[in-house]
This record gives sequence, C-alpha cells and structure tokens, in this order.
Amino acid sequence: MDYYFSDFTEDNYKRLLTIFTDKFQFYHYDKWDKIDKGVIWRHDIDYSVHRAAKLSKIEKQIGVSSTWFVLLHSPFYNVWEKEIRDLLLYIINNGGEIGLHFDLAFYDLKNTELDRLEQLIEEEKNFLQRLLGQDIKAFSFHNPDVNGGFMDIDRITVAGLINVYCHKIRDLYQYCSDSNGYWRFKRLQSVIENAGGGERLHILTHPTWWQAEEMPPRERILRCVNGRAKNMMCGYDDEMKKNNRINVGK
Repeated sequence: MDYYFSDFTEDNYKRLLTIFTDKFQFYHYDKWDKIDKGVIWRHDIDYSVHRAAKLSKIEKQIGVSSTWFVLLHSPFYNVWEKEIRDLLLYIINNGGEIGLHFDLAFYDLKNTELDRLEQLIEEEKNFLQRLLGQDIKAFSFHNPDVNGGFMDIDRITVAGLINVYCHKIRDLYQYCSDSNGYWRFKRLQSVIENAGGGERLHILTHPTWWQAEEMPPRERILRCVNGRAKNMMCGYDDEMKKNNRINVGK
C-alpha cells in the first residue's frame, strides 16, 4: 500500500489549497444545506494545536477559512494552558472557526443515552465559547466508528450544534479523510483531479500529519510529543531562573 508520505508536508498543503481555491469556494457548516458546489474543510485537532496554528497561517496566506475542532480531553494538549488558548485565539484571528471535537469514550456513553449526550455536548460547547469568545456552531465525534455506533445518530443538530456526521451531510458530500496519517478512502490529489461540476466536498485533515518534512505517521506523533516535552522543560528552567532559584540537576 502506498501511504503517500510526501503528500503530508506544509508545502504540499499550500499547493493543494491553492488548487482548491481555483475550483471551489470554501464554506462553513452553517451553509451545508445551501451549497451547490463547494468545499467544507475541517480539522480535528487530536494531537497538536501548534501544528494547527502552522496550517492556519498557511490558510490565511491563501485566503481560505476552515473549521478547527478542539478536543477538550486530548492527552496531548490542554486548553487550560495559556499558550494553547493563545494559539487557538491565533487561529480565530486568522479567520478560522472553532468547532467542538467531542470524545465519547471519556464519558463511556451508549448511543441510546441521547439526553445525556445532549447535556454533555451543551456543557462542552458553553465552556469553549467562554474560553475563546467565539460562537460554536458545529461538533464532530472523536472516533465515532469505534465508540458505540454513534455514526447511526441521525440528528442534524445536537445541543444546537450541527452534527457533521449526520446522514444528510454524509449523503450530500463526497468525503475525504487523512485519519491515521494516510488517506483512508480517496487520496486528496485524486479528488481534485477528478473534480468536475456540481461537487460538494467534505474534507477532514488532522494538523499533526502535515509537517515541514515527510515522515511516517508515528514519527510525526513522536515529533509532537518530544516538542511538547522540550517546551515544558524549557518553561520549567525559565521559571527557576526568573524566580532566582537553584535549578538542581541542570
């Protein structure tokens, strides 16, 4: 199987976006039922807000706007950290919209507990809105196909948010995803090449996969983990120096 590692670079991301802008207009989810031809582009931020900020900068340069879905229970970043919050605000200032990436496994929910689901999505939506000062309009499930059949929930909205996995959106739009660091269905390059008239495209990318240089997916994750660890230790050392403390062991 060809995993197309060379696809997942910042330079190629910029190239693909440039091609897309020649063929399609970019929309957000509040226009999903009003599009005859266009693309809704979303990012699930599973691992790295720093990577998301990098891609956001590229999108601003190209002049497009996408939706960035924030995972409140990610073990790889913490929205309570000032740096992470500031990066999310940077994405908003670049023209991006923020969505909620809802982790079903955190709550051990069943797909029959719809009232409980709605309550929890409402709580997380309100938190994100207060944190970032931007209205949240849409949500995506995190790993919906492995966490209890939530892909079968056929509600367009839950807690006032558009369910990006509802059947109507899935039926109307051609879907392309880079989940797990490779193209799970169709290669994005092929989608562009075969695009004709009247398409509605729904593109999902994960910022961590798109690095400055090509590498296997596990190495991309390792780079994010090591970068976060290094940043944390630099923060510790700076704090010790600023407070005039002895940094034992350094």
